[in-house]
Amino acid sequence: MFRLARFYPSTGSLKTSKITRTSLPVSSISQSFRNMTHRLLDLAYTSCRLMGFHIAETETPNGNELFAELKRRCLWACWVTACISQENASFKNESWSEVVGLPFPADEASFAAGRPESIEAFNEIGRVVPYNGSNRTEQTSIMGELVKLFGLWYVA
Repeated sequence: MFRLARFYPSTGSLKTSKITRTSLPVSSISQSFRNMTHRLLDLAYTSCRLMGFHIAETETPNGNELFAELKRRCLWACWVTACISQENASFKNESWSEVVGLPFPADEASFAAGRPESIEAFNEIGRVVPYNGSNRTEQTSIMGELVKLFGLWYVA
């Protein structure tokens, strides 16, 4: 059981009603929450794109590398969630086509050191390539690996 509250602006009143299992089917409640969740996730991803988080910054002023990395991580988190939620994903084409050239999340060691270094990104045909000609052979970040995994998940 839970309470449903409705506000009526014309009268300024708030009315609540009990909703029990018998008054509303469980499937209806879960479908409503699922739809609301999908709309909110889509809104988060769209907001990240509107704020320009999907644009790879070629140069960041001194001291702003961490801020740029945090913006990218925010976008990647929303992108991964949109890939998981395929039924409402707002990708116009393939999922990777909206993030071409955007570096994957940096590894935790370089992030903790204050100089995040991303070593991979998607290219124009959806392949993972070294970012900015990086020839580092260190292990990529776990979040970078998740980005690859969920990019494949969306395509499959």
